Amino acid sequence: MKLPPDWSTQIEEITCPLCGYNLRGLAEPRCPECGYRFAWSEVLDRSHIHPFLFEHHPERNFRSFWRTLFAGLNPIRFWRSVLPTHEPKAWRIVIYWVLGVVLMLGGVLGAGIAAAVWEFRDSRSYPSSILLPTLSSADIVRTMFETNRGRVLAVVASLAAILAIWPWLTVAILSIFRISMRRARVRQSHVLRCVIYSFDGGPWAGLIACLGFLIVPPLSGDIVHLNDTCGWIVCIAAILWFIMSIRLAIAYRNYLKFDHPIATVAVAQFIAVLTLLAILL
Repeated sequence: MKLPPDWSTQIEEITCPLCGYNLRGLAEPRCPECGYRFAWSEVLDRSHIHPFLFEHHPERNFRSFWRTLFAGLNPIRFWRSVLPTHEPKAWRIVIYWVLGVVLMLGGVLGAGIAAAVWEFRDSRSYPSSILLPTLSSADIVRTMFETNRGRVLAVVASLAAILAIWPWLTVAILSIFRISMRRARVRQSHVLRCVIYSFDGGPWAGLIACLGFLIVPPLSGDIVHLNDTCGWIVCIAAILWFIMSIRLAIAYRNYLKFDHPIATVAVAQFIAVLTLLAILL
């Protein structure tokens, strides 16, 4: 629907899905408050619910979580299917983030167990047929902190912690951008939706870490090249971060319809990196 509705016959209040501004009387499909460009059919029909988005389907949490996670692998198609009129539910978005972090930590824990198993299999003081139940918690902890594999695991755990808090750091920075770019009226829940669904790579990172510690140790023999391994891990993490940043730029372009979405996300991520370095140093 390209033409505006007949306002004389329109009884219900029509508001901008991003900021809630009253659109009554407008001829152009653009919110004068936040600048959001929309289709009239989009704002006139508020009754539809997204078919699989995790926020909208608490009755099937398991299925909607995995469908949302896999759908995000194609961000262009995903953000064309999710509209601002699909009312965001911030508490469900936070639950989605929590579940992703739990799965990521599960992958890191699996990596730690795998590292302990291979470390003790390689140790001369243990038979090569050693099984997992014979390892004590003290053995696993010692492996995590005192061996090369343990040091590599510490790097993985540190990157996982950064990935867990990164969405919230990004939300804080983009909130400042939202104000400076005259989009202050855009509800925070929409920004949160874009960031969390774009930076939901935690489960995939945990899976990669677990599989890496299961597969790589037997191929590398008794020696783990610490510097080379850590370098590769950091490179993989950087690639994952770059992909998730691209997904966020797509969300800002297709969902929030920001001007210069790539530049906005790039500058926000640069500031986030500087902030993290300032905290660490």
